[in-house]
Amino acid sequence: MKAYWQNHGGVGYRLFRCHTGSYVGHWMVIVTYPDWTTYAQLQDSFAADADYQQLVSEIGQIVTMVRRELVTEFQL
Repeated sequence: MKAYWQNHGGVGYRLFRCHTGSYVGHWMVIVTYPDWTTYAQLQDSFAADADYQQLVSEIGQIVTMVRRELVTEFQL
């Protein structure tokens, strides 16, 4: 999955395991984009990419998305 994000313009893809809080034991994926334009283009390209859709389907057989967040970072 990381390769798909990077090939389509994503700049970061990290996988974490939660050790505290209400999601102990769950996995968290954090993806980053250089800007909103790239984010929008990447979402559109994934929607049209049959290989990506197949990969998402295969992953969906073994994992369940519990939550999705969209966070904006501000550099001060």
